[in-house]
Amino acid sequence: MTTRLASESIMITLDGTSAELVPTLRAALRLARRYGTYSNLIGKLSEGSIEAVADVIAEGSGHRSALPAVLVEVETYGLIKIMALMIPALVEFVIALTGASPDDKADKTSNGVPPTWNSFHEELFSIATGWLGWSPAEAWAATPAEIIAARKGREAMLKAIYGSSEGTGEPTKPHDEMTLDEQAMAVFGGGRKRQKAR
Repeated sequence: MTTRLASESIMITLDGTSAELVPTLRAALRLARRYGTYSNLIGKLSEGSIEAVADVIAEGSGHRSALPAVLVEVETYGLIKIMALMIPALVEFVIALTGASPDDKADKTSNGVPPTWNSFHEELFSIATGWLGWSPAEAWAATPAEIIAARKGREAMLKAIYGSSEGTGEPTKPHDEMTLDEQAMAVFGGGRKRQKAR
């Protein structure tokens, strides 16, 4: 899965006004309660569901409701034109809620069933607030791609601090299975073996 950071927000024009859609964790969880899986929501958007379009725009832009503005657009320009202009951007937004790039293949569990949003995004929230030490407000405002990238950075930092036995032929031992001496050597000795006293 390729994560995107620089181009997270998606701009659309609605009722003559530009709206910025940001795929935050909060937006993802709210849409999850309503649609259950990524494929369900993308399916509704592809079918031209005005309700799904309005829900995605409202959650992405942080507005209470986008339905009135969407209805004005449909009345002014026609459903087909509006759907042709908006659906690609909204599908890209939904893909961004997964933390993936639009070029990635669909994310599925091992049994071929699309993952539920609740489990995926609850895990991201626990990573942000637990592993990374972010406040709940910071976690809700972050995008899934930002949380995934920050977790990778945290793992790389811990690997640098505690060392790794990759390439040495030695099995890697989980931190909680190490003796206190081994933990101290990993932190202060960079994981090097103690030299035997002569």
